[in-house]
Amino acid sequence: MDPIPARKKDHLVHKDLLADDDDLVLQIERDFRLARDYTEGWREEVKELYDLVAGDQWDDLSRARMLDTLRPMVTFNITVKYLDAVGGLEVGNRREVQYFPREVGDSNVSELYTNAAKWVRDECDADDEESEAFWDLLLGGMGWTETEVSDDMRPEGDVVIERRDPLEMFWDPASRKRNLKDCRWMMRVRPMTLEEIEERWPGKTIDMPQRGVGTTLGIDVEELYSDALHDAQNAWRYMGDSEKTRRAAGMVAYVDYRWWVRETHFRVRTQFGERTFTRSQWTTARRMLEANGIPYEAAEYRRRRYYRAQMAGKTILDKGPNPYRDGFAFNVMTGRRDRNSNTWFGIGRVLKDPQLWINKFFSSILHTINSQAKGGVIAKREAFENPSKAENTWARPDSITWADELHDEHGKPNILPKPQADYPEGMDRLMTFTVQSLPEISGLNLELLGLASKVQPGVLEAQRKEAGMTMLGWAFDSKRRYTKDAGRTLAYYIREYIADGRLVRIDQENGPKFVKLMKDELTLDYDIITDESPSSPNAKERIWGMMMQMIPHLISANIPVPPEVLDYSPLPRKLVDAWKKMISEPNPEQQKQSKLAEAAATADVKKTEAEAQKLEAEVEETQAETILDLAKAREAAARAGKSMGGG
Repeated sequence: MDPIPARKKDHLVHKDLLADDDDLVLQIERDFRLARDYTEGWREEVKELYDLVAGDQWDDLSRARMLDTLRPMVTFNITVKYLDAVGGLEVGNRREVQYFPREVGDSNVSELYTNAAKWVRDECDADDEESEAFWDLLLGGMGWTETEVSDDMRPEGDVVIERRDPLEMFWDPASRKRNLKDCRWMMRVRPMTLEEIEERWPGKTIDMPQRGVGTTLGIDVEELYSDALHDAQNAWRYMGDSEKTRRAAGMVAYVDYRWWVRETHFRVRTQFGERTFTRSQWTTARRMLEANGIPYEAAEYRRRRYYRAQMAGKTILDKGPNPYRDGFAFNVMTGRRDRNSNTWFGIGRVLKDPQLWINKFFSSILHTINSQAKGGVIAKREAFENPSKAENTWARPDSITWADELHDEHGKPNILPKPQADYPEGMDRLMTFTVQSLPEISGLNLELLGLASKVQPGVLEAQRKEAGMTMLGWAFDSKRRYTKDAGRTLAYYIREYIADGRLVRIDQENGPKFVKLMKDELTLDYDIITDESPSSPNAKERIWGMMMQMIPHLISANIPVPPEVLDYSPLPRKLVDAWKKMISEPNPEQQKQSKLAEAAATADVKKTEAEAQKLEAEVEETQAETILDLAKAREAAARAGKSMGGG
């Protein structure tokens, strides 16, 4: 593959593209040709891989050769089993995004973000779309999704996350970071009917390129729409008699182009606070501040600003700032990077050659076995009384095949058995090696696939599964990074496009409730954490197993068990919600019993207090009587002393 071509001097390099439509069309076509030419080999490989997993594993040349020689074409679609196994691991270990505040007092807002994101993802089936994109990553090395606002179902718009076909996506060939984090521009190119263009952009006249003269985006119309369906209603638009041209009639290339430029901004601090201005805005604001004698401090800095243009044919349909301020809104997960070609590949590239070799090997063996003798005789025509009857009765054990002479006049036999070829020695070992080469090459052991037929300790099998997961660390790490990027994108769309007061379902400890989304309540700085989703089957099974071992010890230690534990139980969701509600809100009978117990306890306390007070009064009365008796005794003693003294 050729090295990345250098940018020409006449490139506009994405600056001031919004000023002139002709310059914008020119830049889009140049960027497309740059990406198309550079990724041509990768795209051909990915198309072959999609055919491979669909069972179409013989190219045209091999198929023609096999048909000419009457050889069987055996197809064992083993590759799809490995891809489905890894894709199933992702489905069973899905992750969810949680938003955590960076400032004190924003915990309620971050909780609202987290639950609103969960609600949006549930509404648009984002988990299923992302799982399909992850499967694309495993096969061809790239998986794409797009976050956008759709008004197809409701006029106020819904945020949706949808998977995009990797072959529709084009990107800056100079990008080298994982998940294309350093990409300067991206675009999506797909066929769209003229009727759909008219519905979405009424009144737009599409400038259709002429066939064979430098057509749209530098590619031929027939090539672009070779997979489109025939449209009988637009047959009058046919430009020729070829099948591809008939398919392309009534369709046009739709391009969704995103790019960013660094623009100068000014951060200005005055006595009224701090604000950010663009260059043109700051020119006007500075005059006003100086005219009114307001002191200020200004700092210049540069930041990215993202733009979007939509084009059909050679006509710009719409252009302006990108709906997502901090990114393209195209989120991608990438596989392993081919350093020399600067493209990305997945497990499909590793499994392709062994899969094709298995098919050719078994087809050759089957042809060899079919073409070798497996019985029969070699005989002279005059050896049998009736040659036709001999052909019919030779292989029948309950019949007699009569012969005129078994030997000629020289004593040589007239009938000889056909020599049978021996089964090639070691063929069974070679066939076993052929099948076992796939897990050896891919690193996906049978324990990871759940297909290990040997008896082994559970600890050893768990260790081998963990080793298999380690081999797939690159794929799940890319998915984790993608999840964080998609979480940032989704948070922006929630705040900017659906925080209009609509009600959102929020799951809480005491059951679901509905909360209004308001834009002024969703302003905060947050950190994004990816965690295993409670709806993940593998996570639920693993965590529930650990909790079953921990809960008895927690109860014996008087440590309360939170109701959130039920989220990881294998019970139905409806039962879990009802159970959690019962835990948070005791039933009336329990409340009545609790009140009766509390009243009884209060009565006992009052009775005890009364008895204590009575006892205390009796003690005080006894003490008073004792003191009185002592006083009387002292008085009697004093009287007795006086009498004795006077006598």
